[in-house]
Formats: sequence, structure tokens, C-alpha cells
Amino acid sequence: MPDVSTLDPVPLRRRVVAASVAAVAVAALLLAALAALVYNGVWTQARAEALVGGERYVYGTYAWWDEEVDLHDGPTLPLWRSQNAYWSPDDGSEVAVVVFPGEERAFLVSDVPIGEGAIAWRSFDWVILSFSGTGMAMTFLLLWYGAVRLVLGFTPLALPSLLRQRTPGPAMVVSYGPEIGRTSTVVVRVGADTYTWEVRRDLASPQPGESVMLAGDPAGSGWAVVWGPTARLRPRTPVRPLVSADVPTTLGEPS
Repeated sequence: MPDVSTLDPVPLRRRVVAASVAAVAVAALLLAALAALVYNGVWTQARAEALVGGERYVYGTYAWWDEEVDLHDGPTLPLWRSQNAYWSPDDGSEVAVVVFPGEERAFLVSDVPIGEGAIAWRSFDWVILSFSGTGMAMTFLLLWYGAVRLVLGFTPLALPSLLRQRTPGPAMVVSYGPEIGRTSTVVVRVGADTYTWEVRRDLASPQPGESVMLAGDPAGSGWAVVWGPTARLRPRTPVRPLVSADVPTTLGEPS
């Protein structure tokens, strides 16, 4: 069994740097994609509602397959369709459209109703858009979390802590257990301070009194990474300090 003091901190530093770069890169890509979706959905919806009551209507033939309109007195333009458009005209039917000023695209007047009842329908449309936007934002956040966790190997919430202290320091396991479901509680001592958190159960459990290495700044941001010769203790909850009265009095696993 290798001694814990011989563990090389360089791979951890490299992984933290790689995860930091991945976090920024993935976040930038996801934000760009989200901005494009917001522009095409929310911003364009607002523009269409502002234009439909004041711009001149033009007429053309609707092409269902390509979502475009062949204007009677003009070119064939692609159509922007509202995310809340639940009805489409028949293929080849005559439709009224509004052309976006300065753009080579138009939208169906029927997608953005005006007149009596329009306020109620628009309010309903925006409620649906807000729910869709919330779900979209949560999906992007989960994608970011998953991508960074895949690179880092543990929760991205540990990144600020690891960036402060990437050089591992010695710690000692005070207790490990009890095992509840798929998690266990670990208590370690770092110098005069004692910390606890929940970890995912591993095949090799640390023994009380065993020396481990701790990287991160648990006192600062509440996350750290601890590993020993046989097991890595990846926190599933923020690391919290224990006061003297809460520290186990014996170095033994709870029964």
C-alpha cells in the first residue's frame, strides 16, 4: 500500500486548471447558444408584437414544407414562427404577413393576434415563454455542471476552494460512518481544526487514525478534496467545521 505522503499533487493541480478552463469554455458556449435562443424566441416575439399593429400587411402564398411565403408582389421570404404558434395555415393558402424592417424575413399575422382578446392571448404566450425559458436555463446549467464534473472528477462547487489551495496538506481521519444509503459521514482533523462532511461510499473505507491528504480551503468556501492511499473522499455536501463539543471523543467507527 503506498504511503499517503508520497502522493503527487501535480496531477491535482493539472486537473483543477483543466476544469477551470473547461468551466469557462463550456459556460461561454452555453451562454452564446442561450443568447441565440433568447434572440430568436423572446426578443423576436417582442418585436413582432410591436410591429403587427403598425406595419403594412403584405400577402403571399404559404409554403408549409419550407416555412416560407411567396409574396404576390415580391420575393419569397423565410418565415419566423412564434414558439407559441400551435396552428399553421394550409399549404398553398393565402396568408397575411409583416416583413421585419431591414430583414429578408417575415412573420404570419395570425401568429401574433391583434384586436379584441389580444392582450389575454399575449399574456398567455408570455407565461408559456417564461416557463420554457426557465426550463431552458436549467438545462444549460445542468449541461455545464455535468461537463465540468466530468473533467474535474468531483463537484464544480469545489473549484473556488481548490483554486485557493491546490497543494495538499496532511489530515487525519477521526471517524468514518455511519453508512446511510449510499453516503457516509467523515470527520477529519487538520492541525487544531476538525471538519466533517458527507461522502459517497467507496469500496475502501478509511480507518480512524489513518493519514490522508486534503486539498482546498474548507474554512473559506466550504469544499475540499481529501484522499488516502486507497480511497478518495469526495464531498457531497459542503465541508463544515466542528466545535470541540461535537468532535467524536474516540477514534473509532460509530456502531
